[in-house]
Amino acid sequence: MSSICDRLYYWMKSGVSYAYELSFKLNMNLFKYFKLLVALVLSLRMGMLSAQQRTPLDSLLSEIETAKEDSNKVLLLLNIGREFENERPLQAKDYYRQARDLSQKIGYNRGILKFAANYTYLLNMEGKFDSSLAINLQAVDLAFKINDKEYQGKSLFNTGTSYNYLGEYKKAIEYYLRGRPYFEGGDNILVEGQINDLLQTLNTQLGKYDSGIAYGRRAVVLLRKAGDGDLFAVSCMNLANNFSRKLQNDSAFSYLNQALSIARLEHNLNLEATVLINIIHIELNTFNLEKIKERAERILWLSGQTDNIPNKAIAYRALGIYYLRKEQFEESKKFLDSSLNLASAAGLKDEMRKTLEELSNLHYAMHDYKYAAVYLGRSDSIGNAVMDEKLQLNIQDLEKKYETQKKEATIQIQRAEIGQRKTMNYLFAGGAAALLIILLLSLRTYHQKQKLQKQRISELETEQRLSAAQSVLKGEEQERARLAKDLHDGLSGMLSGVKYSLQDMKGNLIMTEENRQAFERSMDMLDSSIQEMRRVAHNMMPEVLVRYGLDAAMKDYVAEINKAGMVKVVYQSMGLEDKEVEKSAALAIYRIVQELLNNVIKHARATEALVQLFNENDKLVVNVEDNGKGFDTRLSEEKGGMGWRNIRSRVELLNGKIDLQSSPDKGTAVNLEFNIA
Repeated sequence: MSSICDRLYYWMKSGVSYAYELSFKLNMNLFKYFKLLVALVLSLRMGMLSAQQRTPLDSLLSEIETAKEDSNKVLLLLNIGREFENERPLQAKDYYRQARDLSQKIGYNRGILKFAANYTYLLNMEGKFDSSLAINLQAVDLAFKINDKEYQGKSLFNTGTSYNYLGEYKKAIEYYLRGRPYFEGGDNILVEGQINDLLQTLNTQLGKYDSGIAYGRRAVVLLRKAGDGDLFAVSCMNLANNFSRKLQNDSAFSYLNQALSIARLEHNLNLEATVLINIIHIELNTFNLEKIKERAERILWLSGQTDNIPNKAIAYRALGIYYLRKEQFEESKKFLDSSLNLASAAGLKDEMRKTLEELSNLHYAMHDYKYAAVYLGRSDSIGNAVMDEKLQLNIQDLEKKYETQKKEATIQIQRAEIGQRKTMNYLFAGGAAALLIILLLSLRTYHQKQKLQKQRISELETEQRLSAAQSVLKGEEQERARLAKDLHDGLSGMLSGVKYSLQDMKGNLIMTEENRQAFERSMDMLDSSIQEMRRVAHNMMPEVLVRYGLDAAMKDYVAEINKAGMVKVVYQSMGLEDKEVEKSAALAIYRIVQELLNNVIKHARATEALVQLFNENDKLVVNVEDNGKGFDTRLSEEKGGMGWRNIRSRVELLNGKIDLQSSPDKGTAVNLEFNIA
């Protein structure tokens, strides 16, 4: 009997996308598709089959009827599940559950771990990532309980994959790093190939496509040599993705064709559908629409066979975009509506968002601007809701960590107190004179320890608060950066495309003077919208700060305020030319000054403001003053709004000092001091 093949899943993400993402942007005038992103959800199998060929399915089914209820039968059930999973996944899941039940009955822990590796593969393919995570976490606990090094590594990797699919990237990286040492330095080329493929996808995630290509080529060579077709095809997919990111479409297409051949040879329907999605991406980028309809219809058939709802929704959307490209608007709407209905029924919010965007593009193309705006608004609402959910989950996770650490500290204190009471009880058994002396010494020691414990607890609580605040602020800045990039590269680009389209239309239309004036007003409003969008994106994550540092960023920000004419701001700096401020600290200080100037503009009724930054004895001093109406500083400390709380949190995070001077009708002066040595 051949040994069952365990699985080590891998992941690949593109931007903000998740499994099976297909996203097109449409220029209304030229019907040009800007971008297609494809993310593959497919497992990597960990461990090789024996040198023998796989036992035919009929032979396996006949063996199961007479097999004894032992570990061999567990492996037999798992092998049967493997044979069914590509074309009949529901039957495969049934055999995997039988293997789990038998393993539990006979106490075969490795069988339970093998079940987890195989069953969660199918759950991932179905998009049931929460269920997959729960099983993988149980597998991690069991592997460590029985001290099985091999399965510790495998279960850690699979758990990291589950977290990645759920969008919890920090958790995913944590588990991948915990699992990596178990597979380093081995002589198994299959494992080495998978690790190279994983490194390829990690570099892709970080935007290091050249490094990703280097790892990917190594992975392709190793996995071809190992003789595992599925893994070889997956590595080809990942490598094609890297080449596509670098616009080297010929190379990408070459590797995709290799993956497609393997998928069809091994009758892996999910893999074939995913390869076809990637090929559609290449063909749209090269304006080759000949076979897109045929490929999308093939994806629909494959998705129907495997009940893969995300792929089916993508295929419908691809057909909708194909007919939109052909200017067959009724057909396009039919398929886009099908994609939206399917995604809505399955709760696939990201697919709903993308399809709503394409419906908006369709109605723009049909000059139905009312419904175009409606669909775009719905798409933005879903995107914002998804983003809010992710932020809320991250905040809840941080709060849980903080509460857990706080409870653990309390338990430790209680244990220490119990130990001290026991010591006191023993001492009371001594003589009267000795008891009195020991009691006095013990009480003195007790109070000293209590004092030290309270001090330590206070320090720990402060560190935990700072850590939680740092995590929240870091998450906010990362989200600001991502939103800024999306606004600048996405919506701003789309508005610019609309502007150029309208300009082209202007030259081809005969308009009355009244219509011409209305048209020009619309163009002015569109220009204003683009400028405002870029201004918002710039404020969310100033590129000048990242490239040129704090001093240049502050000059740029003050110049923008002065240009707007809301208040006259004077900026002065000294001693910062040769002093580089650490990036995270510079960003925090920039946000503090930004918040202070926002308060000046919104609340102070000031006409002038002064911002000073200077380096003094390895300390960065920041002064912000205005001639506004001022306020009672006691109210700021007692009932300060969100802005002041954010300012104080950032100052505390940097171990800085803040001095606030203000009174009614006498303006406000804020002095900040940070140690930047």
